[in-house]
Amino acid sequence: ASLLVQTNNMSRAPGPRLLTTARFVVDVMSRDSLMPEGNGIRSIQKVRWMHAVVRRQFTKTGIWDPAKGVPINQEHLAGTLVAFSQVSIDALIKMGARISAPEQAAYLHHWAVIGYLLGIKDEYLPHTVVDARSLTVAIRHRNHRSSEVGQRLMSELMDFAQSRFPPLARGMPNALVRYLVPGTADLLGVPKTGRSRHLVSLLRLGFSIRHRVNRVLPVTRALDFYNRLIFIKTLLWLETQLGRRSLIQTSVTNIGADQ
Repeated sequence: ASLLVQTNNMSRAPGPRLLTTARFVVDVMSRDSLMPEGNGIRSIQKVRWMHAVVRRQFTKTGIWDPAKGVPINQEHLAGTLVAFSQVSIDALIKMGARISAPEQAAYLHHWAVIGYLLGIKDEYLPHTVVDARSLTVAIRHRNHRSSEVGQRLMSELMDFAQSRFPPLARGMPNALVRYLVPGTADLLGVPKTGRSRHLVSLLRLGFSIRHRVNRVLPVTRALDFYNRLIFIKTLLWLETQLGRRSLIQTSVTNIGADQ
């Protein structure tokens, strides 16, 4: 959190930063993404290079407190990896999805390969669901604390997320965070919600029904997967266009102010 605040990466422009992360996930989770010429490999190389640059710059310039350890160190990377893998699986299950043990193991293995390519040493990579959950608990115990920078980042993220929801569902992001990770939500100062809790219940019901139907009807499952993939890619394209338009408007405003 302190690193993100010092780079001003997230607070200055949360949209583009989140869009970059979303594109990374789409790239590494696409078919044949980890083949030699796959999009996933290219995205992983870009992220690893970016990590190396930030790590070197922060260490050499002296703006990083050595007491915090090496920036973007092995523990930071491993913690992020389990957030994208095991923590996400647990969230889906809590939302009503049915994910079999082999499916969980396969998903975790895929992210372990991604982690290895990102530079995480093998001894820090979780290779089983039990290992991943144990690592998650250990990292939470060592690192999860309430902080001003953490609450500031979370507030900015929630403001951005809520701006993407219609007025009647504006509290959905806060409600989801409080439902999925209540302890972390308290540390991050996520406000408690009222009627949005009922929206989460409806979302869970719809999620559960969809997964039950997909389990029974393979054709429905294939169509559902295809539609979601198209939806995600379309959403990323729209966000990119909105981001470019916002950037152009900001540049025009700045030019006008300078003149």
